[in-house]
Amino acid sequence: MKRFVYRLEPVLRQREWALRDAQAALAEANEQVAQQEREVAAVLDRYKGALDDWTALVGAGRECGVDVYARQAAYAADVATRLADDRAALAERVTVRDATAALLAARRREVDAADDHRARSHARFRQVIAVKEFADADDRWIDPSRKEER
Repeated sequence: MKRFVYRLEPVLRQREWALRDAQAALAEANEQVAQQEREVAAVLDRYKGALDDWTALVGAGRECGVDVYARQAAYAADVATRLADDRAALAERVTVRDATAALLAARRREVDAADDHRARSHARFRQVIAVKEFADADDRWIDPSRKEER
């Protein structure tokens, strides 16, 4: 009996490799997003601390030099700028992650399509073999002197 040979097996393998690469890229993108989220959270905590310090300084009613106010305001502004930059970086990483997820979905569809094609080809192969075997069995039934061919 003939063996099924899927002639597009190299294409299927390439698509599976591309799928694995896309999965790895998505894992990396997710890790970068998580890292950036941690950085944003840390800077946000520093920003809240700077605002709390500013509120305590202003609300204390104690006399401070202008340089203390200026330094505290500059620090709060610097942390606010860093927070805005980190949030922008986070948005960029989320965009990259979403694009990578879309690529992964496309690669998954390609592999699924190739798997479906392989399954349909294998089913057609089995059908052709079954038809040949039934025809051969029928011929042997009609003519018992005929020998089985391999």
